[in-house]
This record gives sequence, structure tokens and C-alpha cells, in this order.
Amino acid sequence: MAKLHIFNPENDLALAANVARYTPPPAAVSLRLSGALLPLWWADPLYDFVLVPHQLIDEALYVTDKFSLATPVTPASLPHLHIAGIAPWGWSKAICNELIHCGLSKDIFPSESSLDNIRMLSSRLSTVELLSRLSPRLPYPLPALPCKLTNENDCKMALAENPALFIKAPWSSSGRGVFCTSSMTCDDTLRRCMGIIRRQGFVMSEVALDKVQDFAMLYESDGCGHVTFVGYSLFHTNSSLTSYSSNVLMTDDEIVAHLSGISGLDTGLFHTTETAVGSALAEIVGDVYSGPLGVDMMIYCTGTEMLINPCVEINLRRTMGFVAHDLRQRLLPENVTGVFSVTPHASNTGKTLPPPRFTNGKLTDGRLFLSPSSSPFDITVSVGSD
Repeated sequence: MAKLHIFNPENDLALAANVARYTPPPAAVSLRLSGALLPLWWADPLYDFVLVPHQLIDEALYVTDKFSLATPVTPASLPHLHIAGIAPWGWSKAICNELIHCGLSKDIFPSESSLDNIRMLSSRLSTVELLSRLSPRLPYPLPALPCKLTNENDCKMALAENPALFIKAPWSSSGRGVFCTSSMTCDDTLRRCMGIIRRQGFVMSEVALDKVQDFAMLYESDGCGHVTFVGYSLFHTNSSLTSYSSNVLMTDDEIVAHLSGISGLDTGLFHTTETAVGSALAEIVGDVYSGPLGVDMMIYCTGTEMLINPCVEINLRRTMGFVAHDLRQRLLPENVTGVFSVTPHASNTGKTLPPPRFTNGKLTDGRLFLSPSSSPFDITVSVGSD
């Protein structure tokens, strides 16, 4: 069954806007352009198509030919293709409207009610639902549940109880809707909270934890009540602790060993968590959503012990963790560790990694650029030291 793959990383922002005719901000447009060729690496090379802007078609064809990847197509060609399904980065009214205007049939899109359900399950309120279901399933204590704040009085009471909170917009992208209150005045915090509440209806508050390591577990939902574990993601955020920067490219076993090594936790605890999260997700999203989803987690320190927070947030879409997982399998030998990163183009000035070197079709040294030339962001896989 031929699918059409699209990289639409602005999807979380489109969910927040909740309109069909959505115009993303310039930074989101830049990221979409920079990552437009990424689905070539995970789409089926025999059957699938990848939507790319018309100005990138020559570069996409070159990459496809060099690495035997999926077929790139432009919006103008969509009405002439036989496409049985669509696999976007994430679902929203905006991506449906965009593709319908390109000539695709409404029959292959989720219904309006399905889109509404996906949007609600994509909000950070779903974190509470998942943590609540995990509590009786896991053999370790969970952090305090996030709280939904809907008005100024709610916010004041939360801050009075704990001035060091993470405040999160229900829908946001790349950490931009997340901020920590510990370095802000109460008035500034309230002003920012009320701005989000006016736009999106509420905010979520969480007690700040002493983070040791971010990671995620990756799953696939079939839309019929079954959720399957796919793998692990070991990732890093920027200095603000909220925005994605890179993934370490390791096998799943290596990631679990690394997490166990830095925390002192038994590897079996991660596998227990993996099973518990999968079964809880099946109850929450299994018959509503079909596609990839990731659950961000963290190892944190209480001062006396290391623990797992099994749900920092749910991403009801493909994530950079999936990209890293697929690229490690596709590009790296089993005994090689690499880095997948997304950085502003100027930030790579002066880096000294050599051009990519391949052995038996696998990257063994250097940096491979996955973003088009002159893109606003450099999206790369690298092996070796800077």
C-alpha cells in the first residue's frame, strides 16, 4: 500500500491554533524546509512517496539515487499518484487542509471527530492520564502528578505551594511553550501563564525535578487497540533544558545499559517500564490514533536515590527519536556510536569533522548532512570526534 510521507514539524503549533488555514512562524517554516528530505530515510523505497518542495526535487532525486531511498514527489504531482494512505509527521486540521488543496481525496484522511480526538490526546493533559494508569503498574514511586491550571487563582496557589515549577502550554513545539518559574518574579510568571490560558484554555504545572538524563520510549499504534514497542531514544536538550538538540545513536541494548550505568538502576526496571507504558498507551490511544508515538522520560535524583519519571510528555506523532532510531539502523555499523543533531546553520562554523566515509554501505567516520545545501538548519549524522 503506497503511503505519502510528509515532514511537517510545525504540527504541534498547528494543533494549538486548531484551524485549517494555519500559517506557521518563520522558524517552523525553516525547520520544515531543512528537514523536508528526512522521510526519504524511513519511507518504504519500493512503494512509498515523500513530499518535498519543488525547489528541492533535484537534490531529493540525487539522494534517492545515491542511497536507494523512497521516491520524492512535489505537490503538483500528487493528483496523479495512487496513494492509499498518508504518514505525516503529525496530524492536524492544517496538514489535512494543505494536502486536500494539493488534490488528494478526503477519503484517505482522518475524520473531523478523529482529528479532534487526536488533538486532545496530544495535549500535555494526557501526561496525567498516563501517569495515573502507570502508578499501580510500576514497582517504583512516581513524581507528583502535573496540575491543570485554568485561572489566575489556580496559578497563584500553585506558586505559593512551590515557587520552582515548570509551566507548560497544552500544545507547543521544541520547548517554546515550557518555562521554569524559579528565576522569574511572581508577577512575570502570572502574566505569562495568563497569556497561555487566554490562547489555549489552561496551562500544566509540574514540580521541577533534578534531571540526570533525558530519554524516551518509542511505540507504534495500529489504531485498533494495539500498541507495539519500537525502541529507545537517548537525547539531549539545549541549555534551557526544554528544547531538543541531539540524539546519541546507540542500539537499544546500549541505551538501556547506559541508563542503568548512570543511575544504578537494574536494566530489568527499564524493560518493566517499557511493558507497562505500552499497555497503558493501548488503553488511552490504542483505538483513536494510528501511527508512531513517543513518550519522553527522564532519570532524576531525589537527593537519596535515582528514579525514573516514566512520562514527562506524550508525543502523539513521529519524533526526532524515531528519526535517530531509524538512521542508526540504516546508516551505522553495530559497533559504532554516532550523533544525530539539529543545529542552526551558523553554529557548525569551525567544526572539523571530515566528509562522510562509508564501509560496506555504513557510515564509519565523518559527518553526513541530511538537510539540503544552504538550509537554515544543519541536520546531520556524525561519527568520530570534533
